[in-house]
Amino acid sequence: MDARVQRRRGCSVDAKKKAKEILVAIVREAGGSFNGKTRLYKAFYVAHLFHFRDNGAVLSDYPIIRMPRGPAVDSGDRLLAELCTEGVLRAGTRPNGPYTEEVFTVAGESGTLLPAEIQSIRRAVDWIGERSARELSEWTHEFSNTWVDTPDGCRMNIYADLLGETEYADMKRRHIQVGEMVHAVFR
Repeated sequence: MDARVQRRRGCSVDAKKKAKEILVAIVREAGGSFNGKTRLYKAFYVAHLFHFRDNGAVLSDYPIIRMPRGPAVDSGDRLLAELCTEGVLRAGTRPNGPYTEEVFTVAGESGTLLPAEIQSIRRAVDWIGERSARELSEWTHEFSNTWVDTPDGCRMNIYADLLGETEYADMKRRHIQVGEMVHAVFR
């Protein structure tokens, strides 16, 4: 994706670089190997939530989008392919019952994340643990208000997921009221 397309989608070249560093750090913090792309995407999402909650700061501004099974890294397949081409990650498969799942392993060095960022990533990896992609998706469907309210393929306002149900409902109501006022002005 060239820089113009990235800016149009709300993603800078620096944001893409940071997202790639986070993906590699997730695999590294999992012991150098991570099973399942869906699980990897959930770890990326959860790391952002932990980092914001614990540090009051955004881990990255790379888009996290709504997919049918939960939050996902925007153009995640492309980022992972680039990391493999760059020799930073290796992708393979392993049997999972009668199926196969992707396995990512660290193959090189990448990134200069801050200690607090690594800590947030480590917490996400620990929280993900051995949970299955299905279990993580069900968790998202139950607890992520923004996943429920965002159309497939659109960027999620993930930090609103840190609000309580009442706070989220109030925020949503205020946004609807503002939208109605703007619509009335431009009729």
